Amino acid sequence: MRALRTATAVLVALGLAGALASGCRLATKPGSTGGGTSGDGGSKKADGAKDIEAVKAYLAANSAQATWYPLVESIEQQSIAGVPAIVIVLKTAADADTDYSKDDAAVNAIRASDPAFTDCYITVDQWSIRTERGTAERPALEALPKPTDAASLKSWLEQQYGPGGPRDSSAEAWYGTVKSIEVVNKDAFGPTVIVKTGLTADARGRVSEHTLMGALCSSGYDFAKWMQVQFASGEARGIAGNRQSLPFEK
Repeated sequence: MRALRTATAVLVALGLAGALASGCRLATKPGSTGGGTSGDGGSKKADGAKDIEAVKAYLAANSAQATWYPLVESIEQQSIAGVPAIVIVLKTAADADTDYSKDDAAVNAIRASDPAFTDCYITVDQWSIRTERGTAERPALEALPKPTDAASLKSWLEQQYGPGGPRDSSAEAWYGTVKSIEVVNKDAFGPTVIVKTGLTADARGRVSEHTLMGALCSSGYDFAKWMQVQFASGEARGIAGNRQSLPFEK
């Protein structure tokens, strides 16, 4: 499983000591290993799940007794910057442990249902996010000038990912939440792109956060080396570098 370079790849938590004190692990989950067993959710092959409801029905029939099954909060089909994906939202362990067997077991069990609509997966909880890249490819971006300031970065995002753009993501959860983009000098970091959003600071918001950062960084902007996404509550996980990748990018 290909690990997603999260916002914390070069993440420096705002008030790092405070972030750590609050229990936020601010780390990337390592890649998983393949292979599923009946104990992990079953290796029984389906004829091919046609939609997300068929996937959930398959799991209910074949994995309800698996130890990981009660840890799944939801299984959703989402478009992630134009790539169809299955997003598995997991309940967050109180101690933010690094045992990712539940992630691997859930993905293996879903893969056994042989989804016909995607082979891209995301597992996410409050602490971290992982992806497994499939065969889907995003359309090429339009050849636009590199953004040189916050205003041109916002315009670039709208032209590339907005309605009618080459990577039209206007119907996705993250796109319509951007309230403003500005550049602020933040202490030792210097110029930092601050993106204020209406995102919720939960596992689902984390998927949108990473998609938004990857979309902005795909512009190649270099007028600031750092970026921070702020949630609707005003909370921010930390400061990340300006070279974050979209989920499922090579």
